[in-house]
Amino acid sequence: MNPGTAGKEDMWSAERQGSESDWCGNRTANGCIATQTTAHDWIDGRRCPALQVAMADLPGARAEYRRWAHDVMVTDAPEIKLTVFSPAGKVIEVQAEYVGPIATWWRANAPLLAACWTVDPSH
Repeated sequence: MNPGTAGKEDMWSAERQGSESDWCGNRTANGCIATQTTAHDWIDGRRCPALQVAMADLPGARAEYRRWAHDVMVTDAPEIKLTVFSPAGKVIEVQAEYVGPIATWWRANAPLLAACWTVDPSH
């Protein structure tokens, strides 16, 4: 979140980094070929009202995350990691999980944000 100036609301921005491995991402006459894809993109909250809506739900998910007992689990779900930065870019907190309140928040809001992502960090 970028701090607002006097009389203005705070503005959210989001950065997403991800990678996906698929042991059979491509097929040839000889069988499967493993693939790996990566993504690095951003959302500018000034251009995406859905980001404001999604971020309004985040405090509840973060509070619930802190109450969770993090036991060992086995899952094929991807890890969802939320990293909170200060205005100066310093990492304040990292919350990561495969299933739970942060992952549930992300999966519920990801479709709403799908059209907002851009590979240009200035937008």
